[in-house]
Amino acid sequence: MFQWIVVAVAALFLLAGLSLFSQLYPNLVACWQAADWPTAVGVVNSSDVLESSTSKGTPTYMATVDYTYSVAGRSFNGYTIAHGFESTKNRETHAAIVNILQESTIVAVRYNPESPQDSTLSYGLHRSMIISLTFLALWFIVVPLISAAIIMDSSFDRKLIENISLAVKSAAG
Repeated sequence: MFQWIVVAVAALFLLAGLSLFSQLYPNLVACWQAADWPTAVGVVNSSDVLESSTSKGTPTYMATVDYTYSVAGRSFNGYTIAHGFESTKNRETHAAIVNILQESTIVAVRYNPESPQDSTLSYGLHRSMIISLTFLALWFIVVPLISAAIIMDSSFDRKLIENISLAVKSAAG
C-alpha cells in the first residue's frame, strides 16, 4: 500500500513538472524562432531597473523597456527584452541591459511575422531560460530517483534474506 502512495505522490510531482514545462515551452520556442524573425527599427521610449524583493526580503532586479516600432505602416509598442527573461538577484546584468538601451535609443526589434505585435530585442537561450531548463531537468530526474529510493527502502529485501539462509545452510552442512 505504501508503495502506491509514493507512486501517486511522485506522479503528482511529475504532473506539476509538466505544468511548469507547459508554461516554459512557449518562451523556449519563441527564443529560438526569434533568431529568424524579421527586424524593424525601434525607438526606446524608456528603460529602467525595477527592484523588488522575495518573500524572504532578498532584493531582486528586473530590467524593463518600452519601445515603439512599425511594421507595414502599423505602429506597435513592445516591452520584451527576451522571451522568458526573468528578474534575478544580479543587479549588474539588468543595469548593463538598461545602460545599453539608454546609450542608443534606436534598437533592432525582432518581430513575429505572423503576429507583429509579438516582439523582442534579443533571441536565443539566455541565463533565465537555461536556469529554468536545468531546474526542470533536475525535477524530472530527481523526483523519480527519490521515489524509487523510497520504494526500494520500504520493500522487502528478499535477496539479502536468501543469502543469509544460504550461508547458514552451508555452515551447517
